[in-house]
Amino acid sequence: MPVPSIKGRAPNRAATVAVAPGRINIIGEHTDYAGGLCLPAAVDRYLAVAAAPADEIAAVSQSHGPTVAAAADQIRPNGNWADHP
Repeated sequence: MPVPSIKGRAPNRAATVAVAPGRINIIGEHTDYAGGLCLPAAVDRYLAVAAAPADEIAAVSQSHGPTVAAAADQIRPNGNWADHP
């Protein structure tokens, strides 16, 4: 599956863009770094991040709704998709 485009959803002057493929651990969650066995598998999901110096932080999701933005010193739960449970 091709990496989803973040064009038009990220700042035009992004200083850094990074994409990481998704994975699941079929067995061995939290054992690989302790010398145990694990069986990871790739999934058809990706995390893409575009970053640039700014006064505001914006979170964008292709599947969860509109962009959520806040000043860097005003980040707090607001009852939307960007809140971490």
